[in-house]
Amino acid sequence: MERLLMKTLTTWKRGKRKNPLILYGPRHVGKTYLILDFARRNYGDIFVCHPGQEKRQAAVFKKDRDPKRIIRELEALTNQRITPGETLLFIDEIHECHEALASLENFSDEAPEYDVIAASSLLALTISQEDFSFPFEKVFTLKLPPMSFKEFLLAAGQRRLVDEIENSYRFNFPVFGQLHETALEFYRTYLQTGGMPACVDAWLRQKDFSFVQKLQEEIRDSYLEEMANYATPYKTFRTAAVYRSIPDQLKKENKKFMYTLLQEGARAKSYEFSLDWLRKSGIVICSQKVREGKRPLMAYRDLQSIKLYHGDVGILTGTGGWEKSYFLSDSEERSEIRKAVAENYVAQELSATGHVPYYWESEGKAEIDFVIQQRDSVLPISCKTSRSSKGKSFSVFLSKYALPLGIEISEKNFALEGNIRTIPLYAAFCI
Repeated sequence: MERLLMKTLTTWKRGKRKNPLILYGPRHVGKTYLILDFARRNYGDIFVCHPGQEKRQAAVFKKDRDPKRIIRELEALTNQRITPGETLLFIDEIHECHEALASLENFSDEAPEYDVIAASSLLALTISQEDFSFPFEKVFTLKLPPMSFKEFLLAAGQRRLVDEIENSYRFNFPVFGQLHETALEFYRTYLQTGGMPACVDAWLRQKDFSFVQKLQEEIRDSYLEEMANYATPYKTFRTAAVYRSIPDQLKKENKKFMYTLLQEGARAKSYEFSLDWLRKSGIVICSQKVREGKRPLMAYRDLQSIKLYHGDVGILTGTGGWEKSYFLSDSEERSEIRKAVAENYVAQELSATGHVPYYWESEGKAEIDFVIQQRDSVLPISCKTSRSSKGKSFSVFLSKYALPLGIEISEKNFALEGNIRTIPLYAAFCI
């Protein structure tokens, strides 16, 4: 399956001076697969190192940070050569061995001829520890999220459809009628499979959503187990409670995260560790409220008001038990579920393309689902779950902050009316 970050890795390989690279992201997003595929395409050999699991390999890194000695001893330990330019040194789950993580600075300074890539599922949590100093200027970090909808389409052999969507977005003309319906059908399928590579692969091979749901349950359980490995039982209980509550939080009309749904009288301070762990692990996407629609958005954050989304929309629909029929029905009963899933999908797509999602509301009278900073402007984005017309929130926000454009995402085809641009849900990856 094609991952868009392969191009970035190839550019890194061709650089004259290559700092070590860390590919990070939650478990099960395909970090190891991508690195092995990259090595197969670009190197004669790959040396895979597991210092977090192999005690003898960990001991090599714990003596000192001399990269030449580390290379010699790894070679002797495994009877495998590590040749500069020909062998990729891959250190898996490097956060499990702090000494290996710290040694990357020395590889950058003293042995730049070696190509070193590491993978980590908990990098942000590790480097945030008070006793750990991370050499940001000496190490290139690259985030791998779950497969985006674009990557899903490419995996399904729909390159022509991707081209049509991107051309329509670029030139703002409608997608041909039947292709529009085809794209919407793939979008609804993606809401069920999500972007975990194993789940996408299972659906492509078997077209069996029940099997996909079993894989999603295994992934979800592995996240819960990982929480227990990094916290006390009490903190683990609270973190799991936050994680499990996301479907119920999102299907409310007001999707702001409410601690009282976890426990009567609960307060944000009691769950600070849990939210921090979930954000830094990449398992959830956090959208903070902004008080103003001005640049820089970060300066106007309301730290007490957040929305939480699953990092993968398929995990959300699997957790909520929401089948594909939910996204085809126009019933009022299921409208909030359709809205919840569509918002989670858009949050995931925005994050995958490097945007930091925020939201805005004005004294309960108007709300913008997403606000992002794009180049030199602020862009409001409204997420609709049907082909209905837009609400009043856009006009309020655009007028208040004198913005030139807003985007409404719905099942409607591409269109432009005044300063509000409509794009279909399946084109969110173009923003």
